[in-house]
Amino acid sequence: RERSAEATDGAQPWLINPIIADRIRRSLGVLARAVIFTPWSAMLDAAATAELMDAASWLAANPAGRLVLRQFASMEPMPGLADLQRLRCQLALGALGRAGADPARMGEDMAVAAADADADRLVIMTELPATPATA
Repeated sequence: RERSAEATDGAQPWLINPIIADRIRRSLGVLARAVIFTPWSAMLDAAATAELMDAASWLAANPAGRLVLRQFASMEPMPGLADLQRLRCQLALGALGRAGADPARMGEDMAVAAADADADRLVIMTELPATPATA
């Protein structure tokens, strides 16, 4: 068998198809959805609302599930950006609550931004409790 010039021992020789990666995440009970905001805006557009409604539906269909809204912060945030991100998260939590999502099954956390675009993104992580392995 021939190997490409880029192939090295121990390196990942191929990328997983995104559909397969999503299926694996779903089987593990974790799937991330993103709500994208216009820079310096907290408006929930139609796409953001659809993502939130989809997340609320997921929560209703998974009684043991939980939603976590992840905000992103840079090491040196611009003035007002942290307040804007908190407002965005609160608006998203409110929309989820109006869609019937149980506030006791929702939370929020903060992650370090890897890129400037992270500041305009709110990630909705779905979580299911781990199931014990069967023998």
